[in-house]
Amino acid sequence: MDATAFRVITLAAIGDNPETQATQVQATLYGIIDLLTPAEDGSARARPCFHFSFSEFFTLHHVDAALLLLPWGSRICLNNYGLKVEAFRQTGLYQLHENHGAVADPERMEVRHEAFIADCNLDRRDEAALRGYIKQKYNLDQVITFNPKKYTASKIVPRR
Repeated sequence: MDATAFRVITLAAIGDNPETQATQVQATLYGIIDLLTPAEDGSARARPCFHFSFSEFFTLHHVDAALLLLPWGSRICLNNYGLKVEAFRQTGLYQLHENHGAVADPERMEVRHEAFIADCNLDRRDEAALRGYIKQKYNLDQVITFNPKKYTASKIVPRR
C-alpha cells in the first residue's frame, strides 16, 4: 500500500432522513456530547465536545477522515487523531469542503471557540471526571452535559 495515500471512510446517507444518519455517524466517529456553559448575558451556551463519549476516531489513527455524502451535498469529518492531519488539510477535498463550510475539524473549531475537545485518557463512562477535565482545561466555572437521549420525561395522570 502507498504510504502517502489517505484513508477515508465514506458514508452515503440515503433513505427517509439522511441528515439524521449523517449526524449519528458523526457523533459516533467523534464521541460528541453537547456541553452547556454560562454565557455572559446569563443564559447558557451549548457547544459540542469532541471525544467526551466513546469515539471511533480516538482509536482509528490510520483513518484520516470520513466523507459523508447526502442527497444535497457532502461533509468532511477530519480525524484529529489521524496520522496525517496536516497533510489532509492541504488536499483539494478538504479545501473544497472548507470553502463551503462543510468541514468538521475539532482542532480548528476549538481555536474558534466553537467546540471543546476532551483530549485525555479518562474513562469515558466517568462524566464527572470528564466535566472536571473540561472545566480545568478551558478555565470554566460550570459545565453541564446535555445529552437528551439519556433523559426521559413522563406525565402523571391522576386516577378518576
